[in-house]
Amino acid sequence: MKARIVCDMNSPRLFDSVLKVWGDAGAMTVINPYHPHWFHWMTLRTSKNIWRGRVQGDNVYTLQLRAFASAIQSGTLLNTMANDAVKTMQTIDAIYEKAGLKLRGK
Repeated sequence: MKARIVCDMNSPRLFDSVLKVWGDAGAMTVINPYHPHWFHWMTLRTSKNIWRGRVQGDNVYTLQLRAFASAIQSGTLLNTMANDAVKTMQTIDAIYEKAGLKLRGK
């Protein structure tokens, strides 16, 4: 499996938030995957079909807060654990290193 992340907080475009996933059976493009309460379009392409539509949802931060509050109230585990955070930080460190930036805390 391969993945590529492109991030640019200094984009000349006013708003550019797109998720693209390609696989053996087709491709998916989501415009604004992080804030579906604003504008959230999805396109699914296969060799036989193309589907386009708006996917509605709540603000992702609202969803995170609800999950956190629910876990505290019910005593259940969250979907992500501490090792997930470590893997995320390792990915961020690799991005900094590839960009020639000094790693934080070093």
